[in-house]
Amino acid sequence: MGKVLIAMSGGVDSSVAAYLLKHSGWDCVGATMTLYRNEDIGISRSRTCCSLEDVEDARSVAFRLRIPYYVFNFSEEFRRQVMDRFADAYGQGQTPNPCIDCNRYLKFRHLYDRAVLLGCDTIATGHYARIERENGRYLLKKALDKFVQEIEKAQKQMQQPKTYRGKQSIKHLMSQNAAISNIEVTDGNIKSFERTASKYGLDFALKKDVSVEPPSYLVFFKGRDVDVMTAAFKEFSAKTVKQKEQPSIRHKLDQEKAQSKAQHKEKVKVKTKDRGVEL
Repeated sequence: MGKVLIAMSGGVDSSVAAYLLKHSGWDCVGATMTLYRNEDIGISRSRTCCSLEDVEDARSVAFRLRIPYYVFNFSEEFRRQVMDRFADAYGQGQTPNPCIDCNRYLKFRHLYDRAVLLGCDTIATGHYARIERENGRYLLKKALDKFVQEIEKAQKQMQQPKTYRGKQSIKHLMSQNAAISNIEVTDGNIKSFERTASKYGLDFALKKDVSVEPPSYLVFFKGRDVDVMTAAFKEFSAKTVKQKEQPSIRHKLDQEKAQSKAQHKEKVKVKTKDRGVEL
């Protein structure tokens, strides 16, 4: 595998192309070309080709895939080599196709030059096509059904939100579209509660309250898990009470140490009496 520059529009196709290449072992770099500002051509900043929203969408995908991302400003080249050409041809009564000039002068020239500067071996886009070479010419052919199925599968995987289990952040817990409830745990042995909650398969989040002494914890959980949380909390409380009723290991050691010291002192006293000295 080599290094590939992925032309990312912010749409599904190029995002899936980046996803597939990343998971195939390629060293991926994402890039978006900005060709004009909507304000310069008198239209709103709503979704249009190569708009600011497209750039932000592409940047978000690159961030999720953990790949470098660049924005190349080709607005001057686009005005001169696409828009001016279109206007001249249109004024002469012709029917120009600006996309052809955009591909020829920007995607297949300026974008290629940037790919070389970044050390990339090739450029990838999100087009459904096969590239084959016949008689010294490159041909774009219709995508195979199997490849289209892989694309559709990858699209579904990208659209599915990541599922978090067990202990997690409050943000992740709230992102799962479930009503959230909470209880307060005042006992300092929060690790014991975490083990009990994990045993019951609970999804939960903790928030420490340091405004009280000793600190307490708010345990957030999904409202539909209230019965499971009740059972887990009941078991945790029973363990806590039992531990408090039983002396700690340190307490037992201190008792044994004091008892041993007292026995040693008594032996010394007896030996001293035998020698005729009273302590």
